[in-house]
Amino acid sequence: MNRQADTDTTSNLSKRKYRPDIDGLRAIAVILVLLYHLGTTFTPAGFLGVDIFFVISGFLITDHIYLNSIKKQFTIRNFYLKRIRRISPALIVMAMATTIAAYFILLPEDLINYAGSLIATLSSLANFYFWQFINIGYFSTDASVLPLLHTWSLGVEEQFYLVWPLLLISLGKLLTRKLLLIAIIILTLASLMTYVMYQSNGQLVYYSPLTRAFELLIGATLAIGQYQISLHRHRIIDHLLSLIGLAAIIYSTCILTAAAYPSLYILLPTIGSALVIATGKNHAIGNKILSCKPLVFVGLISYSLYLWHWPIIAYVSYLGVPIGLAVGSSIVIISLFLAIMSWRYIEQPFRFKIQFNLTKSFILLWIIPIIMSVCFYYTIKKHPHLGFNQVTTTAQQIIDNEYFGFIKSSSKCHTDQQHPSRLGKQDECSFGDRDRKKIDVLLTGDSHAMSEMGMLNVFLKQLHLKGYVATQSSSPFLLVTLVKPTNLAHDLNKRSDTIKKLIKNNKYQYVILGGAWQSKGYTFETITDHNYLSVLKTGLENSIQYIIANGATPVIVYDFPPLFSTTIHCGVTKVSVIDCSNQYEQVMAYQAKTREVISDLGVKYPQVILIDPNQIICDSKKCYSAFDGVPLYFTGKLSSHLNYGGSTIIGERYLQKYGNPLSHNQY
Repeated sequence: MNRQADTDTTSNLSKRKYRPDIDGLRAIAVILVLLYHLGTTFTPAGFLGVDIFFVISGFLITDHIYLNSIKKQFTIRNFYLKRIRRISPALIVMAMATTIAAYFILLPEDLINYAGSLIATLSSLANFYFWQFINIGYFSTDASVLPLLHTWSLGVEEQFYLVWPLLLISLGKLLTRKLLLIAIIILTLASLMTYVMYQSNGQLVYYSPLTRAFELLIGATLAIGQYQISLHRHRIIDHLLSLIGLAAIIYSTCILTAAAYPSLYILLPTIGSALVIATGKNHAIGNKILSCKPLVFVGLISYSLYLWHWPIIAYVSYLGVPIGLAVGSSIVIISLFLAIMSWRYIEQPFRFKIQFNLTKSFILLWIIPIIMSVCFYYTIKKHPHLGFNQVTTTAQQIIDNEYFGFIKSSSKCHTDQQHPSRLGKQDECSFGDRDRKKIDVLLTGDSHAMSEMGMLNVFLKQLHLKGYVATQSSSPFLLVTLVKPTNLAHDLNKRSDTIKKLIKNNKYQYVILGGAWQSKGYTFETITDHNYLSVLKTGLENSIQYIIANGATPVIVYDFPPLFSTTIHCGVTKVSVIDCSNQYEQVMAYQAKTREVISDLGVKYPQVILIDPNQIICDSKKCYSAFDGVPLYFTGKLSSHLNYGGSTIIGERYLQKYGNPLSHNQY
């Protein structure tokens, strides 16, 4: 800095002491993140612990730069050296262990993706990588099983560390101290405005260093302001401010839910953290609470605890193990043990004993790990079957068939919602007896209807019937009145009109309706009647009446079971540690109300044929994800879709056990 330090500041330098309350605040932050990642209900917005970390980092780093600059002891070289020694050793060891685990646990495609994330993590670019990697569409890899996802926050901090010292020193040489404080406040507000402007883009505001900078700069503002603004507060005021700060943190993380973010609520944990830090020098009551020894110790190991807890959770989730009380407690114990070992034998020695100059540290702790990760990536990408965990070749081929089967190449068979009248050609989108000239059957509905095509193909082939596929994402054939002339309502109305014309003009023998019947969110918000089940009943009944009026037999397929937490590969890989099924009662409870609507319509309209895949997928106790080593599903969780091979097996078993559901209506 270019101004001589005043007497008070110089005096403050000699009085600087270790702040146990800041380590206590670190402990609160990491505990919030840990509980959130374990899925507990105590911290529905516990991810804000990262935001607390950012404020702490901004404060400590700026305080270090500012005061050492005043003492003429600050150099960029030493700053970067300390940052590398502080961050890299523990990160590298965690990455090595996580990579070994990835080799044994992850399937080939996931192992390749992991290797890419490893390069990004060691290159300090994890936030940019995951920003792009996670946001890749409907069938993207579940974020809860990405072992290095948590390193995005390190990427943001490391990018801040790279730029901020240079900017702060430059501003310090050009501005007086008060103008410097004003400049930092302006930068903070500019970043906050960027956050507000783009808060509708959740991915951007979450991962971008520009929209995260204000949190670090809040800490920086406090670091500079504490020496420029002398406030002689009454001790009671400090007590009150520290408690308000803690209350803001608790309210924002434990009362508000994830749905409240991104928004200006983000100021609650960040300003709250700043208040706690600001009152710490005066030993306010909130800071005394944070200074208790157990919290301080957790704060000391917080960096290592943050590094180690998430890969464990990610791998447990990847293997499909439910995280209940026993598993969650085990994860906490293992994470604490690894964190203590990492802090004691890696962090501490590299910070205070094992010393390299900047060049050697840069090569050993940055360049070499990146080179090794790049080599690992290209080796795995070129030879994907080098990984230990593999899916059997037959099973992988079935999964790769998705749910389009032999018409997979024709995207028009499963049309774009923005172009509801664009239907595929009959030859491209036919199934069953494809040599037959006449189209006997129409299959319509959403993606769940498409994923049932393998099963229906078996039925039609046996009866020498030819079917035509006209499905569309999130568009079950429900004849209801859509209100508000929105683009969605317009497209869905137009879509229904198109299907009605097909039914009227082609004189089908059967019209098969399939859908994710219990999915409430995709179309029904724009309907006059807000009671979902009532809308479903009315829409299906109108569709049934229209089909019957046009001389066809309505066929409704009950939805198949979701997988919930079971993975699509469960039971068909080398590494499998859980029962690859879900409880029948759980599935029935999830589907009960919509199944009742459909069964009631079946009673009311005897012409309706009902087909129930659950009769094959489930027995009296369980619903299965695979048969004899063959996976049934292409996607998992509540958005489950059958793959074509699995759907076909269900059809074959249905035929053997119950006969052809369409055969009694033949003429």
